[in-house]
Amino acid sequence: MAHAEARNFERQEPSPEELDDLIDEVEDMIDAIPLQIRDIWQKKFDDLIDNDVEDFKTWLEFKDNIGGLRDKRNSAVDKLQADFFIDEIDRYRELFVSELPFYEQREECSFLVELLEDKQNKIIGAGQVAEVFANSDHLNSCFKVVKDWRKYREGNNLLKEAYLQLRMSKFNSELIAKVPEVQYCAALDDFRVIAMDRVDGASLSELMLDIKRVPDNFEFDVFFREIQNTVDKMHSLNIHHRDLHAGNIMMDYETGLPYIIDFGLAVEAGPLFDEDEIYKQRLADGSVLRFNYDNLQLQEVKSRFKSALAGT
Repeated sequence: MAHAEARNFERQEPSPEELDDLIDEVEDMIDAIPLQIRDIWQKKFDDLIDNDVEDFKTWLEFKDNIGGLRDKRNSAVDKLQADFFIDEIDRYRELFVSELPFYEQREECSFLVELLEDKQNKIIGAGQVAEVFANSDHLNSCFKVVKDWRKYREGNNLLKEAYLQLRMSKFNSELIAKVPEVQYCAALDDFRVIAMDRVDGASLSELMLDIKRVPDNFEFDVFFREIQNTVDKMHSLNIHHRDLHAGNIMMDYETGLPYIIDFGLAVEAGPLFDEDEIYKQRLADGSVLRFNYDNLQLQEVKSRFKSALAGT
């Protein structure tokens, strides 16, 4: 009698209606997957449909796999949207110091301390939070110095910025539009310093104010095509610049070719992310910053520079 009663409580096979509801739910979940990887899961779904798979367990496992992907994605999005100044500091420290020097003690780099205090320094560039200077004793280098870094809430920590720039510069040999190579970094007192190769040129924003400085060997179509190639390479490495305005694109005086500078707002974000998520940033105080898409901003710069050349 006990065995008969137990059999009465055994789970019945799901009905066709329950299977249809589950398949509809899976299809809705696929629609919510980021575009970059949606095709992969859509194909798996289509294969199950084409093969008339009606096994409830198979569909349930497929749903769980998508759910796991969603959880992983949500975790990654939360990590991406973390306050930049505390974002993965230890990770980027480890990555950077495995390749280049990072100085944190004054006695480690007395030469840099003297350099920072040298009254002969010449400011060659300035942004909202940093200045770039050159020194006559270091002709092949320039130094990006962030002074009030504690007040800066929008950008990368020093080593993240330097590492992403370093990573891109490794492809200079195969790219025409290059990225200045990083030499070392330092965190001294209130100063944050990135030393890098100096570009003998000017930014497009500077050249638009004095178009006569554009070198004779400059070729408009080649210049912007090669920037696009470098941006495409950047994106293939899951790096997004997010600040590709005219001030961050330089032209070499000798070659007339481009350099991309300033990775202070750059981010690493792979195929789990929608483009909209890559180009916005939630800060610790809850506010949200939005950045221009790299390709759209590049097209805007291209249009403005073309107008400047035409004198319009």
